[in-house]
Amino acid sequence: MKTIKTTTSLLLAILAGLFPGIAAAGPEPAGAVAKDANVALARLACEKQAAAIRLDSKVGSNQGQASSGVFISKEGLSLINLSSLVWKEKPTAVTADGTPLKLGKILGLFPTADLALMKFEHRPKTWVEFAGKDLEVGDAVAVIVVDSQKKTIQDGKVPPVIGKILAKRSCARGDYRKKEFTQILSLGSGLTLKQRLHLAGGPFVINKDGHLVAFFYSQTMRKEQVLLALTPVVTLADSISHMVKEDKAIPFPLSEANNPMDPVLMDPAFNRMAVSRRMGNREESRRCLKELLARYPASFLLKDWALDTVNYYDPADPLVGLEDFPVCDPADPVPDQVKSLDCRAFLLIEMGLTEKAIEARKSAIALSPKDEPVTRHFLARAYFNLGRFEEAESLMREAYPSYWDSIEFAGDYERILIKLGKFEEADKMSDRIYELSEIYRR
Repeated sequence: MKTIKTTTSLLLAILAGLFPGIAAAGPEPAGAVAKDANVALARLACEKQAAAIRLDSKVGSNQGQASSGVFISKEGLSLINLSSLVWKEKPTAVTADGTPLKLGKILGLFPTADLALMKFEHRPKTWVEFAGKDLEVGDAVAVIVVDSQKKTIQDGKVPPVIGKILAKRSCARGDYRKKEFTQILSLGSGLTLKQRLHLAGGPFVINKDGHLVAFFYSQTMRKEQVLLALTPVVTLADSISHMVKEDKAIPFPLSEANNPMDPVLMDPAFNRMAVSRRMGNREESRRCLKELLARYPASFLLKDWALDTVNYYDPADPLVGLEDFPVCDPADPVPDQVKSLDCRAFLLIEMGLTEKAIEARKSAIALSPKDEPVTRHFLARAYFNLGRFEEAESLMREAYPSYWDSIEFAGDYERILIKLGKFEEADKMSDRIYELSEIYRR
């Protein structure tokens, strides 16, 4: 217990540098309400870090990616990253203070959220209860970053990521076998290099009351901005209660029916394909892809790779034409249909066939949820390049509530408004760009 208190004190000292005044006594000056809230949330995050679990997976002789979890009850119930259970070898698990854990009983799987419900034979001193309601735009949260390189989680002293929810939107995601559109939350916050490094473990997220609200999902670079996506988990509470009452164990290793891992990932040709593409060797990448498609015709993961335009188009050396590009197949998951149409539109634009590209974009939008903004943004750009500014503005206005966390989007919107002579609105968009730049500043 003394070790935990000492480590928490050290982490609070680090946070004092990120949030000035965190260790100061006495009242804050007037106008420091937001700072007070960040300080309180940062302190709470330090306390709740003691509920974290770290899991390490090994695949053969190779070290797999570290993942994480969190205790959600004093009886040892936890939510862990499902990706830690997809291999045949058992992952190792430790508590925040380094106590080894025997792999617990798997009670349920949530593939789309990449989470599993597990019951450990351990009684944690700290756990995180579920929040009573979903997050809303403007709510403050803390991502409890789990250091994957230190002996214990609390040795790492990686400060939590503090920020507010800037937007809600749908995105294409899911397990390796099938994608679907699900809602994510966009978090606005700057990141240190160390935080970016350790977010890959999929850490948990708490609200201002210290309750579990989400898990970290992904980080995406957009020019100089890092967009952080979170997976909301409050809606899982009822399913978890049902799974606990049933108390039916899911055997490990996971059966083919339960395992979201696509077997193609274990094929050496997949790694060769990935390396070839990174190295710019498209001919070798496409050769491996063709070989894998012949062996795994039902692989949705390969279908996703096949729909990537990097395999098909290079302005300096086009290998194939549009006739060779995969068509939109109604039998595919809807996100793959949308991606197929978007990629065809990209090729059509590169070929100078803008009107046909616009039709492909329109078809993609018709298949997408109303709060999926990326496809609308692409079509608005095409309209802008044709001088069809009113149509471009209409699409941007429709997408803005779901994408107003993006500096790139706001910049395009500003240019459209200037072309339409709507200078007052353009000034507001310029202010938004500055505001976002301050939020994401490292």
